Amino acid sequence: MFAKKDKLTDQDVYELKRAKDNFIAKSQPINPSKYQEHVRHVEVIHKQCHRSWITQIKYYPDIQNLVSSSLDGCIHIHDIGSLSYKEGRTFNLHQKGVNAFVYSAAHKVMASCGEERQIILWNPFTLMAQTYLPGHTTAV
Repeated sequence: MFAKKDKLTDQDVYELKRAKDNFIAKSQPINPSKYQEHVRHVEVIHKQCHRSWITQIKYYPDIQNLVSSSLDGCIHIHDIGSLSYKEGRTFNLHQKGVNAFVYSAAHKVMASCGEERQIILWNPFTLMAQTYLPGHTTAV
């Protein structure tokens, strides 16, 4: 975009500032009211617990919880009855973003994978890792 120079010109500084402002504007979260539908007898609740894009959200009736994962590396467990985040119920052994997770009711184990090229098998009740499945050459 810019030729290599020893000193930036005023035009270069202006273009860099404009590019930065555009990037910041695109990075800002969109006002939730833009997505809120005003339908009779429907209560819309907005809550934030992840610090990045949510990659998956799923309700598991066996554990009666809603589970969500994000590119912030966390998997949060939410109480479906009160629609609230369960304090201290975050699985955060992923070093990078979480791409997906799945729960096996037969084995009472959760499997999650992400950008760090491994699958983690863990207990959703104790939030303790049971084993790691490394060896993948790219993100899972």
